[in-house]
Amino acid sequence: MIELICESESASVVKGKKINLCHQITKQKFTENDVNHVLFNAPNLMFQTNLEQDYFIYELSKTLKRFVGSAKNVLVVGLGNRHISADSFGTRCAGLVIATRGLIDAKCQVSVLTTNVFGATGIESADLIKSAVRVVKPEVVILLDTLCAVSYENLVTHFQFSNGGFKPGSGVGNNRKHVNKHTINSRVITIGVPLVVQAKSFVESAINSVMQTAMQTPQKQEYIGIFNSMLKNRFNNLVLTVKDVEASVYKTSFVVAQAINLALNGFSREEQNLILGK
Repeated sequence: MIELICESESASVVKGKKINLCHQITKQKFTENDVNHVLFNAPNLMFQTNLEQDYFIYELSKTLKRFVGSAKNVLVVGLGNRHISADSFGTRCAGLVIATRGLIDAKCQVSVLTTNVFGATGIESADLIKSAVRVVKPEVVILLDTLCAVSYENLVTHFQFSNGGFKPGSGVGNNRKHVNKHTINSRVITIGVPLVVQAKSFVESAINSVMQTAMQTPQKQEYIGIFNSMLKNRFNNLVLTVKDVEASVYKTSFVVAQAINLALNGFSREEQNLILGK
């Protein structure tokens, strides 16, 4: 699980127009310099019709194309723990990406890898990916992983694209080796969805909200400071997720995988379902 990088900056990004199909796109201005982040907000993802979902997938695929550029050899890597539902987005999504490496008529040669976590394999994800890069020699590596949100309101609603890399486990304080273009010797694109939030952040947010609304006294900030200090050393090892986490992981991984297949090889929903036997 990774910390959601630009959540705190979401209010200052360039906002797109309201889409008639009931989802709003929020994104940062795309540039060619340093690290870029694009943040999509789809608050009604779980209730979208097929038409709405297809449009959202199309928008995701357009953004991915801009990151991928003209690359014709891509490695897709699913990070996370496949045995824990809230952390299985990366591995489940990778399982729905169509591998086309070796197919003569494929528009893009796509390879797929899932790494699992260090505690299960004893091998750093960065080292596994670097080894695969030596063999496949991709122009771009797409990393997929669960994000840890700062605010519970962003669970299962944000889709973050970036080219800054991932640091596996950083969202829950279990920092592993950084995965970026410097550590694996390949250009990196990351795609993440926040499916967990730290309990401490959740409680702090709730308390601050109540205090801001209910207390209009000169001592308000003092009370907020007292509550925050009480929480400082509590809930550090507790992480929360949504109650319908299985459905959320299925929906988010399906949407992102469809967008990847569409962006890299132009596969429609029907073609993907046929290939994957859905």
